[in-house]
Amino acid sequence: MILTSAVFFAIVLIELIGLKYKKDIESNFFDLKTANVLRGVCSIIVIMVHIPAHYTNKVQDMIGSFAFVGVTLFFMMSAYGLVISVKTKENYLKGFFRKRISAILIPLLISVAVKLIFGLNWRSGGVMFVAVLLLFYVLFWLVNRFVKWQHKNSIIVLFVVLYSLFGYLFVKDSALQDFGFSWYYEAMGFAYGILFAQFQDKFAAFAKNKYFLKLSMFVLCSGLLGVLYLKFKTVYFLGEYLLKCMLGIAITALVMMIVTHFRLGNRLSVELGKISFEIFLYHGFVISLLNKYTHFSSGLFIFLSVLLTIALAFVMNRLDSIIVKRLKN
Repeated sequence: MILTSAVFFAIVLIELIGLKYKKDIESNFFDLKTANVLRGVCSIIVIMVHIPAHYTNKVQDMIGSFAFVGVTLFFMMSAYGLVISVKTKENYLKGFFRKRISAILIPLLISVAVKLIFGLNWRSGGVMFVAVLLLFYVLFWLVNRFVKWQHKNSIIVLFVVLYSLFGYLFVKDSALQDFGFSWYYEAMGFAYGILFAQFQDKFAAFAKNKYFLKLSMFVLCSGLLGVLYLKFKTVYFLGEYLLKCMLGIAITALVMMIVTHFRLGNRLSVELGKISFEIFLYHGFVISLLNKYTHFSSGLFIFLSVLLTIALAFVMNRLDSIIVKRLKN
């Protein structure tokens, strides 16, 4: 557990370097740099939850228990970025498939090819997550391209909620799950991202005064819901679904509350965020190879899983960027 703890504290240290308190809230307090930093943290948490059972330990289990929140934030930040881009970039939707979709699809296809070459399961390590994300991206494009209603993004929010509920009630543990219907709890983050983008100014106004008191309330609420979830997470729907979604909302809101007054990011954390998508795509690949060909201790296995995934993600991100850039041009 010593090496696992070292990984945890190293990531925390990387994220805390350059942390600055902002007395005044900036108009763009949730910018690309902040989003990248959060993506980097989330990607490491996701690695922890997929460690094979015989290599797990208490520290890894504690970190991995927050993985569903990490994926929720991935969905949230994706939706938020789409809404803001439509608002601020002229003709953003015209090159949507060539520019935005290719930036997701190309890395995905390359990762699938790498897994097949090594004889591994091509669906492991985030493939189904990307499939759901692409579904929401296409829906977002259709709604924003052809629907003229002022509150058109409400259609997307409703679709995401219905997708989540339908998946939990009718698809979970069924054969349909093998066809990509998954990430029911985490997918709600896409709805959160749209709502946050629409009400960002009101959220900033709320966080402007009595900040630390309100922040403490968010921390208390998240902690209380976390304890309740751990106790009742096996209760059908009320605990297993509703309470889990409420916890996801609470922690997402807490993170947003933090970044209103704290500036995150340094060179290391930003670079980690830039390769977070590749970390998500390749961590299962690295873990599978280590599990198949090595017999390390728990701590060393986890340490190498994180280190080698980051190294591979860095290389593949550079390759993906070259290919995507040529396609865009």
